[in-house]
Amino acid sequence: MNAPELWDVYDANRAPAGRTVTRDSANVPPGDYHLVVRAFIVGRDGRILLTKRSPNKRGAGMWEAPAGSVLAGEDSRAGVLREVLEECGVALDPNGGEIFRQGLWTAETYGDISHHWDEWLFLRDVDLSEVRLQEGETCDATLATLGELETLVSGGCFFGGADPLPELRRILR
Repeated sequence: MNAPELWDVYDANRAPAGRTVTRDSANVPPGDYHLVVRAFIVGRDGRILLTKRSPNKRGAGMWEAPAGSVLAGEDSRAGVLREVLEECGVALDPNGGEIFRQGLWTAETYGDISHHWDEWLFLRDVDLSEVRLQEGETCDATLATLGELETLVSGGCFFGGADPLPELRRILR
């Protein structure tokens, strides 16, 4: 059996609270937040690496950019590098990438565990043959154009809440 996943706790202003909680909504009281990261990995041809959520996950069968919770002791960069490697087997340059959007989700508004989120942009060519899907997390991968991503978002087939398209359009065009 795996040890429980631990998250650092932050306040609404993203200041560390100096304590941790286990990955379980019952353990994250109102007013406490954890940190979630999402990586948009874009190749020179403009295509974006997306993975499909496994059937056992909330949002099963929806496409997403690799994402997940930052573990206790990690910063945003370490968390995004680990999540991408775990979920799709793609190693990213630890000195590359940049945060292009940040935000805050509250449980009251979105019906999920309250969290801060960072969206990262990495420029890296990915060949689908190098992708190694994480059992129980991801079940497929694709390289999508910005137009294809727009279709997924507008069709309700993209998981991850806050619409990244305006910023991605600005950055990639």
